[in-house]
Amino acid sequence: MSDVVMANPIPKRRLSRRLGKERYERLCEIYFIEAVGLDLIKIGYTLKVLERFKGMLTMSPCPLSLLGTIEGGPQKEVELHAQLAEHWSHGEWYRKSPAVMAVVATATPSGAEFLNQHAKRRGEALQAYLAKMKAGEVVRPTRGPNRY
Repeated sequence: MSDVVMANPIPKRRLSRRLGKERYERLCEIYFIEAVGLDLIKIGYTLKVLERFKGMLTMSPCPLSLLGTIEGGPQKEVELHAQLAEHWSHGEWYRKSPAVMAVVATATPSGAEFLNQHAKRRGEALQAYLAKMKAGEVVRPTRGPNRY
């Protein structure tokens, strides 16, 4: 992926046209993310799994766990969605079932442990912050050293 510069994000559709559909398909990864406690699995694709997972963590009201990735892009994702249509819940989310977990079992858990630890730390920090708020303490969110 060294020949793909992502400094200025390009919409997926334009990027796939620029790279060619086959090449774009090879560069992407299909990811499987579990909404822990809800028995739902998200099946999606991206060029940057870490950034996608981090983005989902900030938007999710429940803990998430990256189960793994497989090679593939939009075409492979459409095939998987069609294969698992009877387990569909909403959007790109599927009910956790033996059929869905069989597909997830083919995924490589590369980097999943690091990402899950990152998610756990973020969740713990959020819970500590909320506990302080409930205790009536005035807490100002911190983002590192004050630069001003």
